[in-house]
Amino acid sequence: MDRDAVFARLCLITQDDRTALLETLATDAVRAVEQRLTCTPETALQHADALAAVAAAMAAYQLALLDAAGAPDSLTAGNVRAEYKNNCARAFDYYRACARAVSGLLSDDSFYFGGVRS
Repeated sequence: MDRDAVFARLCLITQDDRTALLETLATDAVRAVEQRLTCTPETALQHADALAAVAAAMAAYQLALLDAAGAPDSLTAGNVRAEYKNNCARAFDYYRACARAVSGLLSDDSFYFGGVRS
């Protein structure tokens, strides 16, 4: 998977200028998506744009989590109160939508099937 394509897409969807952070998140997301691939390299190449979208959406979600961790939930000054929206849920929904588009190419790491011994 092309990390530069993921980075470019991540910059486009986040409109963020923290280049070093975005490059790191893009690299981590590419590794994570590549580890979940269940298809041949040829099939992955055929779906390169969709897989790059998944990796960029994953990186954008990680960016939203980082930003939320460092920001206050609200700020009060006298009679004025400002509450900050949490973009994490929307970023996660975007990631899931992108991942659903290529669900046949990725392993599902959120599902467990097992038995219970009595």
